[in-house]
Amino acid sequence: MGGPVAHEYFSACIPDTHPLKNRTRLAARDLANETLYWMPRSVHPAFYDQASDYPHGVGHHTDNLQEARAIIQGIDLAAAHNLGVALVPQSAAHFQRSGVLFKPLTNKLIQIETALFVLRDKMHGDVLEFVNSALSELHAPKTGLQ
Repeated sequence: MGGPVAHEYFSACIPDTHPLKNRTRLAARDLANETLYWMPRSVHPAFYDQASDYPHGVGHHTDNLQEARAIIQGIDLAAAHNLGVALVPQSAAHFQRSGVLFKPLTNKLIQIETALFVLRDKMHGDVLEFVNSALSELHAPKTGLQ
């Protein structure tokens, strides 16, 4: 048995001093002149190549895309150190940091899909508990986000 467990849209992680700080949501085009931090190509080259076409299509220059080894590194580089914007899955808002805002992107064409592959007779116990926990966390209301 295998397939998607969840679909998740992206957020822009910005410093609380950013000119767009008062906007509730941002479009990828709003960030066209920003340095963008996101996943390294080495994690999933095919996904990276496909997904990186999208920011280019809305005005981002290739030189503005920077790799962050982990979500938290992107958040730190972009927002905490004011070096640009991190594109992160919306669930990354759980990594709250002082001086950092998470703004959902209006662009629904860019999303990440989480998949799980498991033998049907193994879908119980710890595996089932993991899936239920992950889904619960992804669908939990995000409170206190700006």
